[in-house]
Amino acid sequence: RLPSLSNLGSGPTWLTVGSQALPILRDLFGLSPADLRRLRHSYVPMFWRHESELRDFRLVLELACERSPWVQLTEWLTDRHLTRRLHVDDGALSHGNDPVLPAGLVPDAVFTLQRSAGDSKRFYLEIDRGTEVSPQRFGRKLKQYLRVLDQLGGPIVFVVPDEARRAQ
Repeated sequence: RLPSLSNLGSGPTWLTVGSQALPILRDLFGLSPADLRRLRHSYVPMFWRHESELRDFRLVLELACERSPWVQLTEWLTDRHLTRRLHVDDGALSHGNDPVLPAGLVPDAVFTLQRSAGDSKRFYLEIDRGTEVSPQRFGRKLKQYLRVLDQLGGPIVFVVPDEARRAQ
């Protein structure tokens, strides 16, 4: 059980992959032992709300793209993917066609939308739950993004929990 959102009653139940599910996942999806290990360790319970909001954003984006004749989602990279696959090269993170990011600046996700005309745009996503209360720390992250905005080649999308946080 996870903590209650309102501090009243019991919180949601977190379901995860148990050992008995591994043979089924291996057979159904052809997952390798390394894939299964990554799957078993693909979440941090402490950050479940953030992870849930990130997955909600992706689901809404995928559904919107599915319904649109003009745009499709062609790439979705999570922060775990970025930190696992990227390496430091001259102070910047890069890997093949993956985005180039300055060391220490890893967004929650990077996604690419492609229009039916063929052109595409990459977006850098930050899910802000309002838990970062230090204006200095949040300001440093914003300054890092502003310094590399031209190099990134795409907008940074901040999703905030409410109007007060947006104003802040």
